[in-house]
Amino acid sequence: MQRDGTLLNKETLGQSMNSVRHLGIGSDGTIVAGQQFMGASHESAELLAIKRPGQPFQAFPVDEQQLASMAHYTASVAVHSDLRLVALTAPRGNRFFVWDLDSGAVRLDAPLPDCAGVAAVKDGFVVTSGQGRCRFYDCRQTPLTAKPLDLPAGLWDNHLHVM
Repeated sequence: MQRDGTLLNKETLGQSMNSVRHLGIGSDGTIVAGQQFMGASHESAELLAIKRPGQPFQAFPVDEQQLASMAHYTASVAVHSDLRLVALTAPRGNRFFVWDLDSGAVRLDAPLPDCAGVAAVKDGFVVTSGQGRCRFYDCRQTPLTAKPLDLPAGLWDNHLHVM
């Protein structure tokens, strides 16, 4: 939508029982949407969608086992435009994920208790936890490496903005 209220585009998610939790936007206009599924616990649902410029929203290729480990809920999502990565937190499943934005290849699937916010920084991502732990994930090499951050203790949630 433009500032004057003019609708530019309208998109609909593939599953009606999903709600968007957070959006990540790349410098090229790519949008990723982390979602929550409000359906029955035994059902499977896509929880990450991507909209590339000029294309409609579609499911991002997430492995079935990864989807199941998300427990129908994603908290935060971020795009790293320079490294061409997308990161997502799934606190109900205590999982943190990083995928290649272009190929969908998994770069990281790691346990992280009560992971919450995620933000792109120069060389990777910063991830917060509701248990007061924060980590920096260096994404310049394989495998990705994690380093605890010495930040003030607190109960971090899924709204993170790094300056």
